[in-house]
Amino acid sequence: MAQGVEGLLIGGRFRLSHVLGTGGFGRVWAAKDIEFQTDVAIKELVLEQGLVGREREDRLSRARREARNAAKLRDHPHIVSVHDVVILDEAPWIVMQLVTGGTLQERLVKKKRLSVGRTGQIADALLRALQAAHQRGIVHRDVKPANVMETADRTILLTDFGIAISQGDSTLTATGMVIGSLPYLSPERAQGLKAQAPSDLFALGTTLYETVEGICPFKRESPAGSLHAVAYEDVPPMKRADRLQPLIEALLEKNPADRPTATEALELLKSSAQKVKRNSKSQFRPLPEPTAAPPAASKAAVRSTSAPKPKPKPTSGGRPRSDNKSQDSPTGAAFVPVDKKPSKESDWEKGAMAFLVILFPVFLLLYTGNNSFANWVSGGLDGDVASAEIGDCVHETSEGEWVEVACWSAATKYKVTVVAEGNCLTQPPDRTVATGTTSKNGFSLFLCVEPDD
Repeated sequence: MAQGVEGLLIGGRFRLSHVLGTGGFGRVWAAKDIEFQTDVAIKELVLEQGLVGREREDRLSRARREARNAAKLRDHPHIVSVHDVVILDEAPWIVMQLVTGGTLQERLVKKKRLSVGRTGQIADALLRALQAAHQRGIVHRDVKPANVMETADRTILLTDFGIAISQGDSTLTATGMVIGSLPYLSPERAQGLKAQAPSDLFALGTTLYETVEGICPFKRESPAGSLHAVAYEDVPPMKRADRLQPLIEALLEKNPADRPTATEALELLKSSAQKVKRNSKSQFRPLPEPTAAPPAASKAAVRSTSAPKPKPKPTSGGRPRSDNKSQDSPTGAAFVPVDKKPSKESDWEKGAMAFLVILFPVFLLLYTGNNSFANWVSGGLDGDVASAEIGDCVHETSEGEWVEVACWSAATKYKVTVVAEGNCLTQPPDRTVATGTTSKNGFSLFLCVEPDD
């Protein structure tokens, strides 16, 4: 089998430039498509030493088949596109989209964990990628942070659809064993069963757990320990997953029949996001109107309090006497004002209302005028900018999240200027200072923001 060298022409069209990365599966090269003059990445498959005969041929056949399966998903916005599969000396060379950015694993090494909001965006992208693959009968078999790419504009891409043939301490590649990283296997695969769509969902649950909690729940010191943890041990209680906890728990069900499909998981994720959005809106409800005075008991009562009091009638002895009957009362009953003392409950309500009346303007004053306070409030939001439109105001939190905020907030630093497919860097560079991504109707879009002058 030919080994890649700089300058080698693959398939009469792709010229190798330099190595981008290496692993147990082989090497990834930067290359040039000389026909269309575009940059691509090419994965060179390198088999382990000692593979001969039927075992070697089986490995090559599987790699060729899986590469062609991945090519079927080339148009999905959250899957690294496979442009071509070139067979050279009976070995497949996988021609792929060249991605600038890094992996989720690399980001977790730097930041340890990501926010609930960003993890939710990653979950949405990966579920859509797996949904498309599973609908075509394609199983990824190796979902893990190292196979999740994050581009320079923060788009999430899933790569290595079953074509990685890894080896090493944490990977089993021998005949009769499974392919994949042990801490991210599903229980059924840890027991040697064939990978199916539910296996990908379990691996995704493990990936999301690690992303939001900061630890891989099944990683142990030895391969045997990791396998046992995957197959039999419960995950540690989640402390930071918040609204994502029901989704992650469902994905990590030991029985594959109990796990949701990718489509069902997307609905679960969507419902949790809508619940959070409703709750976030309720935090800024206007104060209730002051309680109106209770209605008068009767028209007679109103007249008796507003009309002048009749003069007392003199008695036979010349002394005035009090008439117990009101001339205005149709029943003849006297209206006797009663001084009611407010109950303890009404006193408490009045006190709470007065406190809110005082507190709300203070909150508004701080949120509109104090930068630190406004940043703190906005930084606690888990929402994304999926609903942001041109002219809306956004804020970048300390964790790199883009959240929509009120334009009168002191946290407002940027306004959305473009919501369209494309690259914000094509905008005037003196105005564009940051970019974020969102997804509307299943399409990846760019949000270009500029200072709120």
